[in-house]
Amino acid sequence: KKITIPARDARYAEFIGIVIGDGHIDRYQVTVTTNNTTDLPHAQHVRSLAESLFGITATLRHRSDSLAVVVTLSSKAVCDLLIGEGLPQGSKQRLGVCFPEWIRNNGALKMDCVRGLFDSDGCVFQDTHTINGKTYRSMGIAFANNEPNVLQFFTETLFGLGMHPTQTSKHRVFLRRSSEIERYFELVGTSNPKHRFRFEALRKLKIRRGA
Repeated sequence: KKITIPARDARYAEFIGIVIGDGHIDRYQVTVTTNNTTDLPHAQHVRSLAESLFGITATLRHRSDSLAVVVTLSSKAVCDLLIGEGLPQGSKQRLGVCFPEWIRNNGALKMDCVRGLFDSDGCVFQDTHTINGKTYRSMGIAFANNEPNVLQFFTETLFGLGMHPTQTSKHRVFLRRSSEIERYFELVGTSNPKHRFRFEALRKLKIRRGA
């Protein structure tokens, strides 16, 4: 299939982040798999984004054997294009991930790519901890990935924005300072309604408590 070659802009950087997070590239198809209950609106965004970037039709299919929805681009040309950008054909964990230089060398595009990564592999949660018998609750965000280069890219981008991410386990990075989480959503943003809803709900809860 003849495809449109996308400009190296914010939309393409976000799409690359999504594929690195939830995607898989083989010889003839690019697939992005996510939860069909919690992330269906984001899957619909991914399909629309892919179609606008490459000028071909993407399919959205609910798997009958699991709670998964799969966005599929059937195009060898798209596969070759993404492989040429440094994304692996096959297992990301086994082959590793290289981020394109045009993303790595541009601060704004790094944020767009991080948005795609976090929307795929991130979560917004209520952080609960106890000090001297008193329970404290605050908002946190976490990003999980099994590929070290992906975690390093995510962490470096947040440090570059003046934030203080922490990695307390092998495959997970946290951001726990409320002001920095606010700044993350202001600067990086999200295309996943689930994250936006959770962020707004926990922020309102914090305001009601006077925290």
